[in-house]
Amino acid sequence: MRASVRRGDLAPRLRPLLLVGPPGIGKSHWARLLGEKLLAPTTVIEATGEPAAFSVTGNQRGWGTAGPGKPLESIISSGIANPVIVVDEVEKAGNIESQKGLRFSLTEGLLPLLERSTAAHWPCPYFRVSFDMSWIIWVMTANSLDGLPAVVSQSFGMPKNARLLDTLIQRAPQTARSQTALMGQTDLSGSYARLRSRQE
Repeated sequence: MRASVRRGDLAPRLRPLLLVGPPGIGKSHWARLLGEKLLAPTTVIEATGEPAAFSVTGNQRGWGTAGPGKPLESIISSGIANPVIVVDEVEKAGNIESQKGLRFSLTEGLLPLLERSTAAHWPCPYFRVSFDMSWIIWVMTANSLDGLPAVVSQSFGMPKNARLLDTLIQRAPQTARSQTALMGQTDLSGSYARLRSRQE
C-alpha cells in the first residue's frame, strides 16, 4: 500500500499474494479478512470445485454456460475496480485438456490476469471487449507448492528455493497460526487513507 501512496494511486494496488501452509492455520480466513478490512467486495473461487478456467475468465456466447467470469462479475455488480478475489487451494486445480489438446485449467486462465501489463487490457471472451483488470487484489491459498505450476509460482515472485521454503512452512504451523491471529487483531480499514494523508 505504501507504493500505491507514492504513485498517487486512487486505491490500494497490491501484488498477487500466495498464502502457503498446512490445513487449519487460517489461510482462507485471513484472505477473506483482508477484503473485509479494506472494505472491498470479496469473491471466493474454490479450485477443487471449479478447476476449469471458466470461473475466472468466463465463457463466450453460444454456450449454455455463457457469461463473464467471477472477477468481472464482482466488478460490474459492485462498481469497484479492486475487489479481493480469493482462489482457495489453487494447487489442486490440476490440468484440464480438451480432446483436441486445448488447455482450460484454472491456472491457465489466471496467468494473464496476474500479470499487471496484460491484465490492464484483458479481453473478455463473453463481452468481446477489453477490461482493465489490473486493480484486482488476488489472494491464493495453497496447502503446499506441490502441484502448483512453476509459471504460476513465478507470478508471485517465488524464489528459486521455493521448495525449501515450502518445507520450512510445513514445519512451522504454530508460527503461521500466530501470524494469522495477529492479522485478526489488525485494523486495516482506513489505513490507505491514513498513508495518503501522511504522504501529503
